[in-house]
Amino acid sequence: MIRQKPPLIFPFIQPSRLSLQGTLPLAVIMLMVACAHIIPAVAQISEIDSLLLKLQSAEKASATADTAYIRLLNQLAYRYDGFKTDSAMFLAEKARSFAEKLGDKRGLARSYINIGNINETRGQYNSALKAHLQGIQIAESIGDKSLTARGCNGLGIVYWDKGEYQSALQSYLKSLRLYEELKDTVNTARAVNNIAIIHQQQNNFKEAMRFYRLSYDIAHKGRDKKSIAVAAGNIGQLFYLEKQYDSTLAYMEESKALALDINDKHTIAARMTDIGEVQQATGKYDEALKNLFAALRIKEEIGESTYIINSLQSIAVTLAAAGRAREGLPYALRAVDSAQALGAKSYLRDALRNLVTVYDSLRMYKEAYQTHRILADVRDSLISSESLQKTLQLQAEFESEKKDKQILLLTKDQELQATTRNMLIALGIALALGIAALYARFRLKVSSERQLQAQNAEILRQQHLLEEQAADIETANTALHEKNIALERQQNILEEQAREIEIANSELQEKNLTLEALNQEKNEFLGIAAHDLKNPLQQIIMASGTIARYYDRMSDNDIQQQVHNMGVVAHRITEIVTNLLDVNAIERGGMTFTSRNFDILPIVQNVIQSYTASAKEKNITLHLHAGRSSNLVFADEQATQQVLDNLISNAVKYSPHGKNIVVRLKSSTEVVRVEIHDEGPGISAEDMRKLFGKFARLSARPTGGEHSTGLGLSIVKKIVEAMNGRVWCESELGKGAMFIVELSCFPASI
Repeated sequence: MIRQKPPLIFPFIQPSRLSLQGTLPLAVIMLMVACAHIIPAVAQISEIDSLLLKLQSAEKASATADTAYIRLLNQLAYRYDGFKTDSAMFLAEKARSFAEKLGDKRGLARSYINIGNINETRGQYNSALKAHLQGIQIAESIGDKSLTARGCNGLGIVYWDKGEYQSALQSYLKSLRLYEELKDTVNTARAVNNIAIIHQQQNNFKEAMRFYRLSYDIAHKGRDKKSIAVAAGNIGQLFYLEKQYDSTLAYMEESKALALDINDKHTIAARMTDIGEVQQATGKYDEALKNLFAALRIKEEIGESTYIINSLQSIAVTLAAAGRAREGLPYALRAVDSAQALGAKSYLRDALRNLVTVYDSLRMYKEAYQTHRILADVRDSLISSESLQKTLQLQAEFESEKKDKQILLLTKDQELQATTRNMLIALGIALALGIAALYARFRLKVSSERQLQAQNAEILRQQHLLEEQAADIETANTALHEKNIALERQQNILEEQAREIEIANSELQEKNLTLEALNQEKNEFLGIAAHDLKNPLQQIIMASGTIARYYDRMSDNDIQQQVHNMGVVAHRITEIVTNLLDVNAIERGGMTFTSRNFDILPIVQNVIQSYTASAKEKNITLHLHAGRSSNLVFADEQATQQVLDNLISNAVKYSPHGKNIVVRLKSSTEVVRVEIHDEGPGISAEDMRKLFGKFARLSARPTGGEHSTGLGLSIVKKIVEAMNGRVWCESELGKGAMFIVELSCFPASI
């Protein structure tokens, strides 16, 4: 089973700077890399060389480090991981040091995740866990979902290596959720593949096959050969476990072919191992050993310890099955030693199981029994590790529940004490009032019993009067309250109706504006149909009528000229209709773009070549100035050609006779710029404001009687912006015009 690490994506960051003094220069870095360099795939060398050249240029350009320099260090570390871990670790640590000093949190998170991946490759799992957790924490603090997902994926791989499958599954699921939020098809497929591996490891083959096939389908939709190869290989392994060897070989060969196509040595070695195991199961031992030894050599070249263990086990078992168990014993022992050194329990379990098989073949039953006891201890350790995690989780839940109950009891006790205290205070006050009342009554009785009676009678009368008044007031208040409630209800209804009317008016106004815009656009289309299509169609009708009426009296040259004229007019009609359809497709979202990396120079050369003849008719010379730097862009190739065709066509169309048109290519680390400079009449300030609008009619006119629909530049702008590029014009009236297109060298950041 091959677990997948997501590719490294570095969006553009505005650089900050930090001094490089006291650090190792690029020459030393390159020498350290080259000294122990095991030659990798050609494509990877090319990519690494390109990154090293960029790093060298950055150091020559400035004596200070910036975020772009840190990004290059991280990119190199990522590329070296898997076949030269010492160089990878040196570069990742250097990136981490600079990022800490500069306060570049994104660069720091990337460096920690790289360090975690490199330590996992080396089998240093505790260090890998620590680095991944630090990287994830920093990525989450800056809200970078892509980096967080990448760190969670790497963390899951480390947990898998350690045999902590529940923790691995939780990390993979978090990574999957983030990649789905980002709509990252490639890494979604890889996360699903890793989840399938967890189910397979727990012998849940049905769920494993479901997730592998899901990963396979997603990878096909994203056209990610790497993920397709991995998913196909893992599906083949499940068929192998079910002893469906024909299906196994079909998927394994597909995976191997894709890996060879992208020069992925890791997957090539894994598939050769799998194919060798199928050949071993079907009794083709010589062919199996040939594949297994070739796979071991590749894995030793790459330097991934865990995959070397798998190859050693397969060789040992195959030799034993072929009756050469004594030759296989050293390989089986070496696999056990390597797994113990790494501390990888799942690999140790499998290595011990295979060692028992070899001992049984040699009839070394005592050694087989002892090894089997060790195997049982390792298996129990794996189970107890997961049980311990579950126990700790339940214990934490129990302690939390117990603490909540204690807090609840304490709260109730405090409430009871407060209630008791309040009751005692109330009782004391009542008692004091009672004593005071008794004392007052006693004094009144002593002073004058008659006066008290008279006063009591008056008090009773007044009290009765007050009670009647209070009853009247309460009745009036009740009636008033009911009226207030009714009025408030009516007011709320009116306010709600007013809001609904306001919303309806706003929606109606928006619809009216939309209808006005659509009506205006309809009128524009009808205007084009009436104006731009009517005359050409009439010309075709007249030419065809002339041929029909005077065919017998016309020479062959006259007939050919008439047919040629009809073809030119038909081409104009086609251009008008194509522009109208393109505008309609772009605005309704019907035009799709398939972006990829390609060299824009050949396209520029082809477009210039296609307009050389028409330019020559007007004695116009086309010039191309392109530097020697890379002209790779990330865009849709066909759409790019359409943009350049339109702009160069306009330059020829509006340039006077005997002038020059200069096309320049300029490249930077982030974008490639195409400049098309003519010596035409230039563009006025008023025309510049409506230059890229639909149906724009400018004051300038074609110099050779050519036709213009007013849609070309509008289409150019929409296509360029759809590919995350920019297009604009720089011009002064009477000094020509320069149209500039900028296209990115990389996919847009998420």
